[in-house]
Amino acid sequence: MEENETKVVENVFSFPQDTIDELRRQAVEKSKNAKHEWRQRGTWVYCKSCEMEHGFYIGTNKMLVGSEDGKPKLIGLHTAK
Repeated sequence: MEENETKVVENVFSFPQDTIDELRRQAVEKSKNAKHEWRQRGTWVYCKSCEMEHGFYIGTNKMLVGSEDGKPKLIGLHTAK
């Protein structure tokens, strides 16, 4: 890699601290107003409405049955013995 290319790569990741703080503040405000649309994909529940997909593992003993105020509603499944 040439010297100029290295400088470009370094500059991509160097933001002033005030810019980072502002971006963080905006992200927090945006997350407060987010209305999550939860979907189940196998053993995972994920949000399909946000820019960045996020979710969590629920395992095989739970199932998503809906959402209330943007929070997922899960029920426990009973396994046959």
